[in-house]
Amino acid sequence: MAAMTMTFDVKDPGEMAAVSAGDRVAFRMTVTETDGWIDQIEVLERGVPEEAKPEVPGVRIVRQVEELEEGDRLPDYPFMTESRQAIRLDEFRGRALGFTFIYTRCPYPTFCPRQSRQFAEAVRQLKERLPGPEHRWHLLSISFDPANDTPPVLQRYARQYNFDPAWWNFCTGEMIEIDAITEQFGMFIGRDGETFSHNVRTVVVEPSGRIRRIFVGNEWTVEEFVAEMVAAAVAR
Repeated sequence: MAAMTMTFDVKDPGEMAAVSAGDRVAFRMTVTETDGWIDQIEVLERGVPEEAKPEVPGVRIVRQVEELEEGDRLPDYPFMTESRQAIRLDEFRGRALGFTFIYTRCPYPTFCPRQSRQFAEAVRQLKERLPGPEHRWHLLSISFDPANDTPPVLQRYARQYNFDPAWWNFCTGEMIEIDAITEQFGMFIGRDGETFSHNVRTVVVEPSGRIRRIFVGNEWTVEEFVAEMVAAAVAR
């Protein structure tokens, strides 16, 4: 397998005491339905210190974009939902918008499956906190694997989380658009066959189109996310 970067939780942080950046290691990975971690870490080969490594230029052909920060205006992007409906991000102006990035084949429970479980619970809580027929918020799960995650695949995946398309859609799009928006939110995505190594970003956008909050990583709680969505929805 090609080299990848992915974050794992260590069961016993003390096991990392003898490990340095660049070391080649072996470990045991344990995965449950909702969690995953590594232990029994063994250093196989000591690595070269980071500062001594030669710089290797990389090549990636993408549209040139600027990284986005909280307070910036969200650019408009086109997508297609699980029901083949064409949408654009600008269509959600006037509503609080929350979105995250996933791929349906993700095997690790604390990454994409956690994001989807969290969004499912967020929908339930938002319906309670912002009741009524007026649609003041919406959620999107955007796939960065459009080659596999076609609308029918996304439809089947979404049903696992009892999604309500009135409030939550699963989206795909052209690869150039996916590359651009993920790049703007500081994501790295390494492709190796059917597997991706990636980091996690979850975003809340105000009805004005300004980015209110960027959650970095997968440790955000449903309560934190819902609070930001509610504040955005009622502040318009």
